[in-house]
Amino acid sequence: IKHNLPARSTPARLRALADADALSEKQRDRFIDAHRTILRAMLAQQVIDCQDGVRLTPKVNPALTLSKPERKALRAAMEAAGDAVDILREGAF
Repeated sequence: IKHNLPARSTPARLRALADADALSEKQRDRFIDAHRTILRAMLAQQVIDCQDGVRLTPKVNPALTLSKPERKALRAAMEAAGDAVDILREGAF
């Protein structure tokens, strides 16, 4: 809102914030990778839930859907998401 960005998708908004010097390129890339990793995990869980007739939610059971390296990547992505929230709280965006 502060930067009046017309971009709609999360990656596009993150790119626009970096272009506006509100994020470093390193932060932008980290947050975009985190977004991709989290969405991938959610969709993998939802495929399983759909096949099992379970109501779809954004919740992920990593033990069910993810390999050990994928779980490690998801932990790193969640940490990056927490960092993005901290930046938001500081008012950088």
